Amino acid sequence: MSLPPSPVPSGCGPWVDDGSIHSDRWLLVSAGGSSGRVTIEEDAAADGDLRILHALDPVSGEPQLAVVPPPDWARDW
Repeated sequence: MSLPPSPVPSGCGPWVDDGSIHSDRWLLVSAGGSSGRVTIEEDAAADGDLRILHALDPVSGEPQLAVVPPPDWARDW
């Protein structure tokens, strides 16, 4: 299942590299301080347009983001 990319939610705080080897995974911090890992559309990001494909973890401050957990083998990365 492929979800359409979502623009960065308004009022979001910083984006932080999640420290993984995956360049499309970031940590999104909501305006309220909650955070979670998200995947971004790499082609759009290369053009300076950050678009979220989906969250890997629920972000309580951004309930509209679809959550698609990583496969079992990648959950600890």
